[in-house]
Amino acid sequence: MKLPGAPPNWSAPARKEARGEPAFIDVDNPGGWDEYTYRPEFAAKGGKNYVRHVLPTGASPVLEVDGKRALGPWEFYYRGWKDIGENSFRDGANKAEPFPESRHGKLDAQLLLRMGLTTERMMSCDALFFYHLLRPN
Repeated sequence: MKLPGAPPNWSAPARKEARGEPAFIDVDNPGGWDEYTYRPEFAAKGGKNYVRHVLPTGASPVLEVDGKRALGPWEFYYRGWKDIGENSFRDGANKAEPFPESRHGKLDAQLLLRMGLTTERMMSCDALFFYHLLRPN
């Protein structure tokens, strides 16, 4: 499956140096996201100062401190997988089999059809339809 990317004629917007935006190559980018996806965010108050780079969802990577990216008891790995043994909270999953049969779920096909899912919506990536399924109100 190919994810949508930057349009062929897209070029990166000019960097806002006066507002403190760093060069893209200097941005903390552990996921290897491209410049089309990973955009700068500026402070809401006055909107003058660069804060960080974010994905369209508003997510940004956990900061690296002492060589680790951790938030509370959770450690994040943006590239690769670190096997932490049987107490990994992913029953049955391991490096060789990250998605074992025991972790598979099922979609309720009849409910999706009643909600209006069609082949056309699937093929056209109708984002608003899927957003409505996740947040109906």
